[in-house]
Amino acid sequence: MNKILCCLIIVSVSFSSMAQSKYSNKKQNSTKSNSNVKLMPNETRLNIASSIYGVPEINYERYFTDNMGAGLAASFTLLSPADENQRYCILPYSRIYFGEKSASGFFFEANAAIIGRKRDTASYYLLETGPNYYTTTNIGFGAAIGVKLVAKNGIIGEVFAGGGRRFGEDSDAGGYLRIGVSIGMRYK
Repeated sequence: MNKILCCLIIVSVSFSSMAQSKYSNKKQNSTKSNSNVKLMPNETRLNIASSIYGVPEINYERYFTDNMGAGLAASFTLLSPADENQRYCILPYSRIYFGEKSASGFFFEANAAIIGRKRDTASYYLLETGPNYYTTTNIGFGAAIGVKLVAKNGIIGEVFAGGGRRFGEDSDAGGYLRIGVSIGMRYK
């Protein structure tokens, strides 16, 4: 009985050692193939849709994993104060991607905004005549959804839409829109 038990232990140990060596070889091969992937964690984009409207928006995004990134969008108006209510917007955001490629495909975005808006002093002070403007600052929180397409050479195309709620000293704080058609480039 002891001879049979010893033979079983020897056979099971030899099979387990062969299985471990096959598993470790597969793991090493998959690590080698993943190390050949070109990782480009930075991205810069220009929002063409808002630029046509007269409010250019520049985005910078950094990827932390294949499906998660954080970025900063900055926009400002080129229109005169009488034409446009929003003067500038600084918008940090975080995105979760659901595509098969690294940081691409359908995404969900959560954002916070710092928005500078024009205010007319004539509405506060009845003695003044003519438009006199000053800027107030509001903060806001919102979300957006979109799709990002990435070419092999690192060129990016993106379409997104969303909005958020503004809070601040304005009595009509309201909301803000986050809409865009962007192109850009990924780089190291």
